[in-house]
Amino acid sequence: MREATRLRPFENDWHLRAYQYFNWADLPDEAAYHARIAVTLDPNQTFLSGWFDNDYMEDTAPPVLPPMPWTPPPEDREIRYFAVLAPVDQRDEMEIAIGGLASFFGGTSTPLPETAAVLRLSFEQLEGDRFLPHMVVEHQRSEPERPQNPRARLFTMFPFEFQPGGPGTPVVEPRFDGATPADIWPLEDGNAAAGSGRYVVDCSQGRGFQYSVLGCLPDVEEAELGGFDWTISVSTERVHVPLGLFDTYRIDVSMTARVVILGVERELPYTASFWVAPELNAWVARIFTVGEEYAHNQAMEIVDPALSASGSE
Repeated sequence: MREATRLRPFENDWHLRAYQYFNWADLPDEAAYHARIAVTLDPNQTFLSGWFDNDYMEDTAPPVLPPMPWTPPPEDREIRYFAVLAPVDQRDEMEIAIGGLASFFGGTSTPLPETAAVLRLSFEQLEGDRFLPHMVVEHQRSEPERPQNPRARLFTMFPFEFQPGGPGTPVVEPRFDGATPADIWPLEDGNAAAGSGRYVVDCSQGRGFQYSVLGCLPDVEEAELGGFDWTISVSTERVHVPLGLFDTYRIDVSMTARVVILGVERELPYTASFWVAPELNAWVARIFTVGEEYAHNQAMEIVDPALSASGSE
């Protein structure tokens, strides 16, 4: 059944039938795989949420984990993720409570994902703690694949760099004033860090119109475009994703940036949560919010390198 749903991964009815079959067959892990995808595609299926909370997960108390030092992930490892993009739920607590009753009686209250994808993700280490993500989209629903423009991420997670002009244009880089995200390692429950920084363009990387509009004049080595404030906190949480049940470190990130380009100031708010599984040395889930949309990625499988190389996965 898993192979059948792999061919058509966004067919919610198929996942529901597979969940029912494996649940009846007393194969809870297989049932949970399909239930998790089904409830991600439609979070209004309250009976599935109840099954996870009351039958499958049992103990959902925050786990006690040993300190986790930072170590780079293997470069040759790919993880397959199930990803959705959905509107942020803008309702207040009363509306959510009423919406929960609507869902119980078969209605739709929580916004449904606008699109979904199955993708493979790996990371190439650059200098220091910077990693370049490599993503392959295997399936996508509802909208065409967007052009990829991967930028380096700190510790495979934090996207502090960006390119305001798109691919092939100057990179805007962070310069931290004092504290840095590295201060949360080794990961421990209760760890936190906060700070500020500046966004700059390294003018030695190029010249021409695209650099000059960002402030790279002949006598300028680094052009400043604005600043940012950030916070990171660490807790522990037991989570289920299609790949399985994991005791994780949850890393919550919040950043507000103020960038001025050609005299126009923009605020760039960003919030994200990552669930890092020490046994895999990788994040198994992440949610990040930009504006009125959020993206949710959940690990499905560790990709077999032999199959990936042959192109037959």
